[in-house]
Amino acid sequence: MNHQILITKSHSLWQAQGIARPPARRSDVVKAEKKWRVHFPTAFIALYLQTDGMEEGVMDDRLIRFWPICEIVPASTALEIPPSPIHQGFLAFADWSLWCHGYAIRLGAAEDAGSVWLIGGDQPMQVAASFTVFLEYYLEEP
Repeated sequence: MNHQILITKSHSLWQAQGIARPPARRSDVVKAEKKWRVHFPTAFIALYLQTDGMEEGVMDDRLIRFWPICEIVPASTALEIPPSPIHQGFLAFADWSLWCHGYAIRLGAAEDAGSVWLIGGDQPMQVAASFTVFLEYYLEEP
């Protein structure tokens, strides 16, 4: 499915729940890319230019909280563990049920760059081949 349709549906869902934030500024997205020395996938950028995640302490009816662009951090930082090769190239952008686990996007030169991974266990586990596919799964009935 087209990523813009998925983003519009996600935003509408968040608006209906009263949890949508205003869009991020493009300059904030560029700042995050420069800070972490990455290039976000088009769909990832498009989501943040539509709505800048959710406020702290707020989650949707699926118990997921998408973080504002300024809160996106390396997976090891989000997990509060020392940097390790196993988490290299992952940026955490969301969590489930007040941090039972998190979601991270893999960026950089990896073959599977742009894929989304579950973090918080012994090792990251891929849940979607792309951010667009992640949004498709997200929007399926819980």
